Amino acid sequence: MNNYIIVIPSYQRSIMLHTHTLLLLDSYNIPHKNIHILLENEKEQDDYSLSADYNILLHYQKGIGNVRQFIRNFYKYNTDHKYIVCLDDDINEIRDYKDVLKDLNKFILNMFKHTEEQGLNYWGVSNYHNTFYMKEEITTGLKYIAAAFTGTIIDRKKEIINVSYDTLEDHVSSMEYYLRDGGVVRHNSVWLKTKYFNPGGIAAQYNGTENRKKANTINAIKIKEEYGPMVKIIKKSWGYDLAVNSRFRLC
Repeated sequence: MNNYIIVIPSYQRSIMLHTHTLLLLDSYNIPHKNIHILLENEKEQDDYSLSADYNILLHYQKGIGNVRQFIRNFYKYNTDHKYIVCLDDDINEIRDYKDVLKDLNKFILNMFKHTEEQGLNYWGVSNYHNTFYMKEEITTGLKYIAAAFTGTIIDRKKEIINVSYDTLEDHVSSMEYYLRDGGVVRHNSVWLKTKYFNPGGIAAQYNGTENRKKANTINAIKIKEEYGPMVKIIKKSWGYDLAVNSRFRLC
């Protein structure tokens, strides 16, 4: 598992990618050769002006849901990589409870080791920004695994996870991995310092944050209808969001 790679999908965030996630990875001395940056097309590649020591992959997909599905398909069927870390392109810091995470490489290796020992394939970190709600524990029950920082162990003997939603897709992937594998792993005291609804990314693909929020509301209703007791709708000032039901258990 020492040969894990870090995959970063990015869209219309050429400056932010450099000033946030890539700068963060440099601070942890992560080799550029282990970082794969996924861009939509040749025009995006020209706009980003990335150095040749990164691995650049063009996916030609529309929408983050399709991009995440591309990642699952491509690395399972077109590579021999087994350990995949996915990071968003707008991360400022990775924190362990109240302190900055000291050793990202060690943390990633420990999470892959723990996940493999549990016979599971998918791990993530806390989605809380308030340490009051955090616990210094690693769980394997149904939890929301935010796509901003995830680890996947590719098991080529298992059926692939397919997710068709383009917003709230990480809620669905959390539930699908739980249903397939019997659990997901989450470190509940490690979290990300980032700002959601940043310019570019999903908001740009929806031509604005308001359109993205409307799509969230539509998808929240559909996902609730599909997954029933595994998820609940959360009403917010701008519309509907989702929360997975951590009390749900497989029979």
